[in-house]
Amino acid sequence: MRIHIRAEALVLFYMDICFSMFIFNLFAIGKNHVRERFIEKRRRQWLTLIEQQLTRRDCSQAKDEQHRRFLNKRFRYLVELIAFQQAAAELQVRQPDTLYVYLKQYRDCFVKVAFRLARKDLVTQAYMVYVIGQFRLLNADFEDELTRLVLQILLHNSVYCRENAFQALVASGNPQSVTEAVLLLSRNEIQHSQKLISDDLLRFPGDQNALAEQLWLRMDELTPAYQCALINYFRMVGPQFAQPLLARLNDPRQDSEIHFAVLRYLRRWPDREAYPLLLKLLQDESRSWEYAALAASALDSYPGSQTISHLKQALHSRFWHVRYNSAQALLNLHVPLAQLQDILNGPDRYAREILEYKLKENAGGEGLPDDGSD
Repeated sequence: MRIHIRAEALVLFYMDICFSMFIFNLFAIGKNHVRERFIEKRRRQWLTLIEQQLTRRDCSQAKDEQHRRFLNKRFRYLVELIAFQQAAAELQVRQPDTLYVYLKQYRDCFVKVAFRLARKDLVTQAYMVYVIGQFRLLNADFEDELTRLVLQILLHNSVYCRENAFQALVASGNPQSVTEAVLLLSRNEIQHSQKLISDDLLRFPGDQNALAEQLWLRMDELTPAYQCALINYFRMVGPQFAQPLLARLNDPRQDSEIHFAVLRYLRRWPDREAYPLLLKLLQDESRSWEYAALAASALDSYPGSQTISHLKQALHSRFWHVRYNSAQALLNLHVPLAQLQDILNGPDRYAREILEYKLKENAGGEGLPDDGSD
């Protein structure tokens, strides 16, 4: 049996759907507007209240307990926590030290709300650990219950939970907590951005050298991806890892990505013992082209006639990236144009074109620079 539906009925049905969506959007916009106005009103009230607490002279136990009960009561509602966080963030800019003392004094209130919000949805959990990191609520003691909670959230599938949890652990200033966080991510084979890890580690408020040393001691327990993230971090810390990293570069059992990270490190922190190996990698075509390309880039930190000679030879490489990096390295070394004439006037079209391209690029596209021979 065929069912006939009149066109007018379909149009009316479609109009009903559109009208319902319109009403729903109006309701959602109105609800958000009211919520934002309420949060703004509460933010101003929290700002006044926190400022009074920061400047009050009555430090009696009764007053402290009264304020603690007030916080526990208000923090039952997420909007109150949001308003408090916005107000405290404003004071964090103006008087951070005094604010941190206040937050530490009533830290138990935030611990309670953290364990309650940890049972909520992932967005709420991500916000909760963001607040913990923003106000440095984690203790230096690794066995702290709040630290263990943040380490659990670190393993969530949500990248926002994971990133905020890692930032909170870094903000604690405890090298042991940060090291344990990296080990947990690696052991559970969680894929996290290497750049985010290295950037977060650079925000560590404590001794960067102490953190780097502790992370180095656990390097062999990490997957290659996390080892690369740490090597990228070490590159920003200092030259003290040049020798042990050079040993990894010489080790054929190491993952190639680790070798590439080491080559970038050796560019930022030159080591004379690495120089012969860099020259060898530049000429070695038995490996993948990335080795020669990265070696060419690294050699601009090792000036000398031998470096110039090898880079000019690398301009004849069959790999475009090797030629490109070699040409750039020659310009970074400020090699006089007269020493490049054999390439510019030579028979190798590809070597000539890449060098001309880099010369024009560095000159702002105005043509080859004058070598001053006239």
